[in-house]
Amino acid sequence: MHRYAYVSSGLAQHRIEEALALLREAGYDGVALTLDHIHFDPQAPRLRARAERLGALLDEHGLARVVETDSRYLLDRHRADYPSLLDDGRQRRLELLRRAVDVAAALGAPVVSLRSGAVSRALDPVSAWTLLMDGIERVLARAERVGVTIGLEPEGGMLVERLDDFEMLARRLGDPPGLGLTLDLGHCAAVEPGPVSESRIRSSAAASARARTPARRFSRTMAIALSTRSRTIWSTSRPT
Repeated sequence: MHRYAYVSSGLAQHRIEEALALLREAGYDGVALTLDHIHFDPQAPRLRARAERLGALLDEHGLARVVETDSRYLLDRHRADYPSLLDDGRQRRLELLRRAVDVAAALGAPVVSLRSGAVSRALDPVSAWTLLMDGIERVLARAERVGVTIGLEPEGGMLVERLDDFEMLARRLGDPPGLGLTLDLGHCAAVEPGPVSESRIRSSAAASARARTPARRFSRTMAIALSTRSRTIWSTSRPT
């Protein structure tokens, strides 16, 4: 069954209440909530209470939900995606991801999506993979306690860039059941050496897949929800 959701950052000029109403009116089934200063600030006080209120509002609209952590300047106003799990200051990223898991639990969201981060020139590959594995294990431990799945998204220019990278990481971690794949099919077209089959996606424990489709004035990322390992995970759409 395919169900469609929308990334909240695509409605950054709307209050979250208005954004959710628009999505329901447009026929979407869910929302991927981007943690940022616009719709839900993960660094503001009363995190759980705010998340529970938002969860109740999502329930009123009949919208399912997942949590996105890819707001680019949330942790540093000068550098995008900094610090990552691979950088000095990685504890700030870990704390954000722990908070994201707590938000997901309070919202009733089954998935938190994240990316590996890019490797700096000063970091050798062995150290980079060691740091990433340590960070993912720490986040998985928090997520497992509250029943949340972590969806890791490969992206060009990052340590986990392709499906092969994700599969290698999963093997090194012992294929933990709480680790899934968030897959942007547009990224696949850019970095994968060839076409990616649906069976390959499913075998990689896909948490969600996004497919870029042309529209008259813009392209839109539409989400294709997949059921894998008895988990139904949401895929999302966003304007580009």
